[in-house]
Amino acid sequence: MSYLVLARKYRPGTFSEVVGQDHVTRTLRNAIASGRLGHAFLFSGLRGVGKTSVARILAKSLNCDGEHEPGEPCGHCPACVEVNEGRSLNVVEMDAASHTGVDDIRELREAVMYAPAEGKHKVYIIDEVHMLSKSAFNALLKTLEEPPPRVTFILATTEPHKVPVTIHSRCQRYDFRRIPSSMIAEHLGHICGSEGIDISPDSLHRIAVAAEGSLRDSQSLLDQIISYAGNMIAEEDVNTVLGTLDRGMLFKILDASFSGSAGDALGTMGEMIDNGADPMRIVLDLIGLLRALLLAAELEKPESVLDLPEGEMETIKQLSTNTNRELLRVRFALMARAEERMRRSPQPRFHLELAVVHMARAEEVASLISGGSPPAAPPTARSAETGTAPRPAASEPDKTHATETVGKPSSESVAPPAFAAIETPEETWESLVAFINGKMPNIGSILEHLVCLQIAGDELVIGGVKGELYIEILKEKEKQAVLKSMVDEFFFRDINVRFTEMEAIERARNHNIVEKNEIRESDLARKIRKETLEHAAIKNAIEIFNGKVERVRVLSARTPETLEIEEKEEDV
Repeated sequence: MSYLVLARKYRPGTFSEVVGQDHVTRTLRNAIASGRLGHAFLFSGLRGVGKTSVARILAKSLNCDGEHEPGEPCGHCPACVEVNEGRSLNVVEMDAASHTGVDDIRELREAVMYAPAEGKHKVYIIDEVHMLSKSAFNALLKTLEEPPPRVTFILATTEPHKVPVTIHSRCQRYDFRRIPSSMIAEHLGHICGSEGIDISPDSLHRIAVAAEGSLRDSQSLLDQIISYAGNMIAEEDVNTVLGTLDRGMLFKILDASFSGSAGDALGTMGEMIDNGADPMRIVLDLIGLLRALLLAAELEKPESVLDLPEGEMETIKQLSTNTNRELLRVRFALMARAEERMRRSPQPRFHLELAVVHMARAEEVASLISGGSPPAAPPTARSAETGTAPRPAASEPDKTHATETVGKPSSESVAPPAFAAIETPEETWESLVAFINGKMPNIGSILEHLVCLQIAGDELVIGGVKGELYIEILKEKEKQAVLKSMVDEFFFRDINVRFTEMEAIERARNHNIVEKNEIRESDLARKIRKETLEHAAIKNAIEIFNGKVERVRVLSARTPETLEIEEKEEDV
């Protein structure tokens, strides 16, 4: 006999066996027992949460002839056995993904008119119903609204928003929820007990979390792990199959960072990377642990929010009680900023290593934040030779625009975003504008057309050409007050916002955010165009067809707009 996967072997056969959907099963069971069952249902929810299983159980309950509890199928009578084995003439399962046309629905409408061959009800289960065409939905409407006696429709979908409102109005809708990890882990434990599998509760919980609320996915993962490790499953086996990282190593990185030992933290992280760990996976897992520490430090019962194994939860609680909350917030912000930079960098490991060092030196970073940016070094001969713009000396601030003022926040204020102490002023300005854009788009869009001349200490200097409309708008009393309040909120301290007028030549040397984005997009477009024209397949096609490239269309990843680069009238 061929092997039956766990997801099929342990498929629920009664409403009481369904995991995590009590709000659905209780309603259906009571409706069957009281004889108040509708004729059309729409089951919606995530993959693998029990939609089709509940549909089959409902079909068995409607046709069951055996002795059973009210609203439940017996599972042993001929009607129940036929449904379980998939050979019942009264239960028709239709896959709408492969039967999308109006002709398929017409055939279904004709079949609906015939009475049940055996049993009491004919049940039509249409899976992935959102895949039906518009004409197919329209053809189904009348039959769905007034089906013949003893005919029940059950529509199942993972994307209910794609189902027309006219269909929704003719059905009773049941939304299947994500199954909590604790319930999935408990169910997997029962399966392992029945199968004679030795596995720790923490490993089961890790599998449940990886399934992201889908019971079928968790059973498939367990099947895969059993095939890899056999009947004795260690935590290392689970990590290997799931691709997750060793939590012990991650905690070692945090312990070393919290104790200020950047070398030990870097050594542990380097060992993980040498063993095949992805730097991006490391930073995401570290952010997850730091989030757990933050919540554990703030909540009396963090287990009500955090979905962690019991052993790991105890470790998190112990660490959170011995950790400075302010430094913990700084470390979280540092690691979150590193993750953002890693996504844009060709060398993500470098940014991760820098973030780990900053995390170990969190007290120094926090002091930089509270006291403002450190004074810049005076210009050197090397900066003049390389053509880089020299920074003004600490003793000689830029008198043209503003005088740097350094002040500490009041004792009641909270530290500003930690990345403000380690990123460039340009990055800080872009982050500030993005923050304001999220709250007041009308002001944020204006700032995108202006230039940040200085972000230092407790002063922000914004520049624009004399007489420019954007500057005049923000100088209005109401706008200026709103802008200052949002800047103060971003930096978590009182910031002096000042405007200054620039000469046209000086403004031309300083690009605003809109201009920088255009430069980035054009640079990207030119790079992609060059790589396209140099691609071997393109060259071969031009040579074979004796043609030329008329246009290269670049789909921007940042916006849905399309950039077009016109090719000059010459042969390529």
